[in-house]
Formats: sequence, structure tokens, C-alpha cells
Amino acid sequence: MTRLLILGAQGQVGRALAARARQAAIPHAALGRAECDITNLRAVERAVQTSRIVINCAAYTSVDHAETDVEGAHGVNTVGAANIAGACSAIDVPLVHLSTDHVFDGESLRPAREH
Repeated sequence: MTRLLILGAQGQVGRALAARARQAAIPHAALGRAECDITNLRAVERAVQTSRIVINCAAYTSVDHAETDVEGAHGVNTVGAANIAGACSAIDVPLVHLSTDHVFDGESLRPAREH
């Protein structure tokens, strides 16, 4: 069983987490889009099924491109995140979902709601 699954492992945060896991000798799998397209629910279900914890670093982070590629940004940031959350929930695997201050700036006193 994979102890830790890092999704979005080709991005800056994902690469850093995978490097730290290697340094700490933590058994892990670090998957990028080529290995696990998070917009594909079945791919996500297969990836998380052998994990004890999942960290999602995958995101469409180019704000300028997201304004013109609304469908692509929605696919990764909404559908993909929902796929990961649902797959983890279905098998009771803890999920850590990372975001940026572009989305959650930490200033709100109320719980955030997805749109």
C-alpha cells in the first residue's frame, strides 16, 4: 500500500513535496497529469485506492490563461478537486487539498463555499 499519494506532482509544490518525501524516506507515489488526469474520475479512483493519505497539489494556476481557458481551469480546479475529494471520501482516505491566496486568502471569518 502506498503510504502517501501526491497528485499534481509536476508542479512546483508537488515537486517540492515529493523531494521532501524522498529525503524523509516516506513511501509515496508522485503523479503528474500524464500518470493521473484528475478530471477523469476513474483514473483518480485507481490512483487513490492504495493510498493512506492524499495530498492534492494539482491546480490550474495561470490566472491570465484561466480567464480565456475557463473550461480547462474549471476542469482542473473544480471537477478535478471534486473527483479527488469524492474518491478519497468513498474509501475513507484523508485528503489535504492545497490552494493559493488567489482562491483562499485566509481573511474570511466564514466557511468558504464552492461555486
